[in-house]
Amino acid sequence: MKKLEYLKDLGINQIHCMPVYEFEECQIYRNYWGYGAGSYFAPKSAYSADGDGARGLKDMVKACHRSGIEVVLEMPFCTAADKMMMLECLRYYVMEYHIDGFILNPFVVSMESVHADPFLKNTKIMEHELGFQTVMRRFLKGDEGMIHDVIYWLKHHSKEQGIFNYITDQNGFTLNDLVSYDAKHNEENGEHNQDGPDYNYSWNCGAEGPSRKKAVMELRNHQIFNAFFLLFLAQGTPCMLAGDEFGNSQKGNNNVYCQDNPIGWTDWRGLEKKKELHDFVKELIAFRKSHPILTPERELQGIDLSCCGVPDVSYHGEEAWQIPGEVSSRQLGVYYSGAQTKSEDCYVAYNMHWLEHVFALPALPKGYGWYVKATTERGMLDVPVLLKDQRKLELKERSVTVLTAERIVEVENEEKMKTLQHLQTINHHKYLVMKECFKVGLYRQGLLHDLSKYSPTEFLVGCRYYQGNRSPNNAEREATGYSKAWLHHKGRNKHQL
Repeated sequence: MKKLEYLKDLGINQIHCMPVYEFEECQIYRNYWGYGAGSYFAPKSAYSADGDGARGLKDMVKACHRSGIEVVLEMPFCTAADKMMMLECLRYYVMEYHIDGFILNPFVVSMESVHADPFLKNTKIMEHELGFQTVMRRFLKGDEGMIHDVIYWLKHHSKEQGIFNYITDQNGFTLNDLVSYDAKHNEENGEHNQDGPDYNYSWNCGAEGPSRKKAVMELRNHQIFNAFFLLFLAQGTPCMLAGDEFGNSQKGNNNVYCQDNPIGWTDWRGLEKKKELHDFVKELIAFRKSHPILTPERELQGIDLSCCGVPDVSYHGEEAWQIPGEVSSRQLGVYYSGAQTKSEDCYVAYNMHWLEHVFALPALPKGYGWYVKATTERGMLDVPVLLKDQRKLELKERSVTVLTAERIVEVENEEKMKTLQHLQTINHHKYLVMKECFKVGLYRQGLLHDLSKYSPTEFLVGCRYYQGNRSPNNAEREATGYSKAWLHHKGRNKHQL
């Protein structure tokens, strides 16, 4: 229960479980992971504290649901499995254990048959897609020619099936090891370091393995922050490996399937050692949830669907509204318009180059400004900071900055002062007129005089015109609605007795 409370506090609302069915551990090599053939309908007894796998799984699912956390099972059926049996197995886990979803291999299970099954129509079906992981890892370490692939995977989303993104998962490096090792270190697996993938698209930031060099440690920390930005600001469902939020390490082992020892365990002592990282992840998750534009029901189109003047998403380089065309480009700006979701606009600038770059920023409507919400160096800011230069953003090497478009406080205060001043002007004028009318016995005329100036049609226009810069230009007066307001006023007030 403590772990569930921890996950809930972190902002997690779904957990993915590796295979939970019975399988043979003692094969050619010891296997604690369960991938491959097994007794699919029988929850593994060794995973339960009392040896009752079925009861243990039910209790876990119930506890997760009480905490508002969904449970998704990975079901890697072998290719020889019967198709009807696979569907029946999925139905069994849904009806008997109330599982919320499954991760399936589309090359083994017919996804059409799963979606068409009435018992599974409300079940979340997810597919493994390695594209996001590969592209984002390469972009993170500074490979060239990645911009267009990054754009695709940042917006890739599907209403019909679950698209989940991950930079690290149970197969391969942890996030800490991804930025600490260039090569795998699987010597303890007993296979002479021949097991596990050789191409991890990792980068050690200048030193292989643990390092006490300040520059190396700082760069690694920044790269971890950048990885989380890439993960949680993409459109698909973000998935992170447990322990990455506090820098858990497997000492460079990218294939811990046969290690039932500290190498493959989660070291919770890191929670205190890297509390800053944990808090950043927690705040970033909250930021994603609070901005509907980052979690749309369908994939963003890059079209102005809300007729607000800007598309729902657009991509920029060092020049606004221009996607970087050079192969050597390693920087990208993403502008999310919140018009359709009635939320604030967001602009995310990624600079994965080893040099500083300057981004030209899209212009915002009058009265609005870009506020710095998060940076690689400072994490999530408690109070957004108004960007000094609204036309450009200077971004340091290998860093990310998140901006939000908000009403400028100074402008809001100015507008309030103008409104109050205009109201005082109207009240003073009406008082003087009433005073003179009452002297000559015109009580009704004095009370009704200029009441229309309080109406929205006249008040708002009058506030902008009389408390701002009065323009003699008729075209400008027409554009501001002054002429219409003046005709409205004349039609409702007698100015001659």
